[in-house]
Amino acid sequence: MHYESVRTVGVPLIRDDKVLGVISVGRADTDVTFTAAEREVFALLGSHVALALTNAHLVEEVSALAIHDGLTGLYNRRHFDAALELAIARFKRRGPAANLAAIMFDLDHFGTSIVATGIWLATLCSACSARSSEATALC
Repeated sequence: MHYESVRTVGVPLIRDDKVLGVISVGRADTDVTFTAAEREVFALLGSHVALALTNAHLVEEVSALAIHDGLTGLYNRRHFDAALELAIARFKRRGPAANLAAIMFDLDHFGTSIVATGIWLATLCSACSARSSEATALC
């Protein structure tokens, strides 16, 4: 359908003084304006959507923090265990022709080790990750 003109209302999605997006609602009947009640409903809907988007972002952020080391940004033991389970299951599905290898370093005082020896381990892990998506899951 093609309309010559429409009436629209734009509802900003704002949370903590930050614009997250906008909801646009249109009406083909240009003789009827949006009532105050309809605009209020749109505003309430917009605030609820903004809250839901913020909550989804926070859940994503917490999930990322749960599997990454705060100092290095590398995956932690929790992620390694989960990725290892998936790799073992994939290995079992592929049968006898499949290969599986895993390396895990557990270094005490890793921050001091980085300062003393440079960032060779992070470089090694980055190089390993660049070669294979499966290596990325475990590295």
